[in-house]
Amino acid sequence: MSKKLLTVLLMAVFIFTIPIFAYADGIGDDQTSNYPGVEDYRYMNIGIDPDHQRPKADFSLQIKSGDKISEEVPSGKIDDEGYISSSPDSPVIQAKVGDKIIINDRSKVGSGSKITQYDIQYRFTPEGKNREDYVIHPAIVGSFDSVKNIIENLPLTEPGTYEIYLAVADNAQCLPGATNWSANGNVRSINMNNPNFPDGMFWYFTCAAVEVTEGKKPDFYPTPEGSSEWQESYLECAATYVGEPGEQITFPVNLYNIGSKGSTDFRAVWEGQGNDPSAGWKGSNAPFIATGTSEDGKETNLITLGKEEFETFEVTVTVPDQFRKLYFKANTDGKTPANEQVLDNNTMVILIGPDGIDLEINSPPVMQKGALKGQQVSVDVLFTYFRIDGKEVPVEAEVTWDVTKNGTPIDGGSKTVTLPLRTLDKQVVTVTGQPYDTFIVTGEIMPTTEKDLNLSNNKSVTKVYITEIFPHKDPPATKENPSPGTRVNLRD
Repeated sequence: MSKKLLTVLLMAVFIFTIPIFAYADGIGDDQTSNYPGVEDYRYMNIGIDPDHQRPKADFSLQIKSGDKISEEVPSGKIDDEGYISSSPDSPVIQAKVGDKIIINDRSKVGSGSKITQYDIQYRFTPEGKNREDYVIHPAIVGSFDSVKNIIENLPLTEPGTYEIYLAVADNAQCLPGATNWSANGNVRSINMNNPNFPDGMFWYFTCAAVEVTEGKKPDFYPTPEGSSEWQESYLECAATYVGEPGEQITFPVNLYNIGSKGSTDFRAVWEGQGNDPSAGWKGSNAPFIATGTSEDGKETNLITLGKEEFETFEVTVTVPDQFRKLYFKANTDGKTPANEQVLDNNTMVILIGPDGIDLEINSPPVMQKGALKGQQVSVDVLFTYFRIDGKEVPVEAEVTWDVTKNGTPIDGGSKTVTLPLRTLDKQVVTVTGQPYDTFIVTGEIMPTTEKDLNLSNNKSVTKVYITEIFPHKDPPATKENPSPGTRVNLRD
């Protein structure tokens, strides 16, 4: 064997069996002269056959926004030829916060028959930040499904830029110790940490970027009179209005938009009637349907508001015999508009009823907890109680609870509480048992002096089941091959 051939073989072994770490920024064609003595993988002879071909790393990106998928944007410089810039010049695809990335494999084998390794790396730089301050995340995987699992699960939760890099290897026969990695792309990286090549080595990646912006979407929400900001408590009670049963009362509600300009519907329905074909969300006889004026001057059920605009509506309803929840909702089908930023704040509840007392108590209908055979476990049952009437004076009430275990009474208690209007309180009842025990925990609240207008919501029952957990059995130990290290790491 000639001395020259032996040197080539040794170089191949040293090149491909030592982990390589590369600088984050690419090296442009105009900068290679700054690195005298650097070995360039692109020009190394690694093939046994004189016609040996390297694979081509290639991918494309798409953006899924709702049910729409964008056109593909291919990664940069699929061919070996072409000027490589020192500044980021990767193809860019636009996305908005909340969208999803789709990555497609377009790589081609060289002298091999299939791609066997994908060197996938990415970096996210928040908007307005220095990309040099953010690390690149590398991984070598054996299938493109694994690449998709990494890239398509990247969160698009804030404005910024994702840089996505790819190199591939196929199963072609090479000189001993060498692997047939791609050498194309628009990013030239340099490894300065391999002791066998103290002057460094150039590697290549194809890259594309995803620019994530905040996006322009409307955001509607309702509020009661006197309020300009939606609160989570509005899901239970935003305001209370009382009157004589059968009397009509009128009160104001507001609809705000804190996003970009858009149009939405705004309605109210009584609790339990959302699906009613006449009085429900889609019906024409709902208790309240907001109306506006279209651009051509006609009446419409769509309300158009610009950013930071609001409109006040007068609502007239008939007071029921007992307190009822009146649900107000914007964007009732979640598609009017389809691109609304937040849907959780589209609803509020206003209580309407006669002038009197109405106490309510709630608890989970069913709870379950597991335990090993013979093991005791405890379950905390939370009862919450509150007033849903409109009387402006504190009300004294008695809260009681009873517990049965497998049909036998075992515990109980009571306490006296004072509830101001719109105040929530709680009581925790703890039960302890073992597998196959069943508990029924009943809570009740009653006023001590006042008359409750609605007794249907004064009691709540929770069933608690203790189930058996079977011990975990570990599978027989198996020998696993160690995962390969990262071939080229684009970090310092």
